[in-house]
Amino acid sequence: MLRVAIASLFLAAAVRAESSQDACDEQEGSSLLQAAASQPTQAQQPAGPPAGTGGEVCPPPGFDSVEPFNISDYISALWYIQMQSEVGYLPKERFFCVRANYTETAPGTGPLFQSEAELIVDNYAREGSTSGPDSFSRGIPLRASITDLSQPSKLVVGPPFAPVRARGPYWVVAVSEQPYEWAIVSGGPPTIQGVDGCRNQEPDRENNRNGNEEGLFLLTREPVAPNSTVDMLVEKASALGFDTSVLLPVEQEGCCGETYGVPC
Repeated sequence: MLRVAIASLFLAAAVRAESSQDACDEQEGSSLLQAAASQPTQAQQPAGPPAGTGGEVCPPPGFDSVEPFNISDYISALWYIQMQSEVGYLPKERFFCVRANYTETAPGTGPLFQSEAELIVDNYAREGSTSGPDSFSRGIPLRASITDLSQPSKLVVGPPFAPVRARGPYWVVAVSEQPYEWAIVSGGPPTIQGVDGCRNQEPDRENNRNGNEEGLFLLTREPVAPNSTVDMLVEKASALGFDTSVLLPVEQEGCCGETYGVPC
């Protein structure tokens, strides 16, 4: 999951920063994304020794993103967040109908915006209730950049007008067997000692509206996942060394609409 800057005063800057791409650029971006894809055959866990459960050292020993990782599979369908921690761009008042969609696009041009592969990030959530206003309706799509094709599970996310190096880490730290049906995402390695494990930065809407280095997210392809699936994801996050007390439920029951991805 994902860093957002939705203030309308940035819109003009966003338009200027997004360079036009010709068909050749798009073809090159597609081939690079294919090169980043690998074919894991079982549920993936981070490389290295087990993270442990005590959170005595943060980040936990051996903590890393998943490897191997198939980015093409990951972006092939919508993701629905079942539980997450609060982040600067998404307080708990907006924990309704939260979903994310990723599509491939051509990498930016110029030294500040270049990456080895680039995704458009389309976020959706409602505020106050499942029938409340779309909290991202005035926003602009974000960008997720892969800066190293040998580590496609380590992305950086931010607004398109932000230089790639200023975008925040978005690490996929666990996924199911292919085709991916669930995933755990962290705002990079958790560096702060929490109640029972390690956590990322506290949400800071005033100074960190993009949510860089914030967030823990439990995602499924199903809009409404069974309790058993959610419980399994919480257990896996705990085994990775996360402080799961930061996780709050996201209401998905009753959400529908074309933008959400489920017909009413």
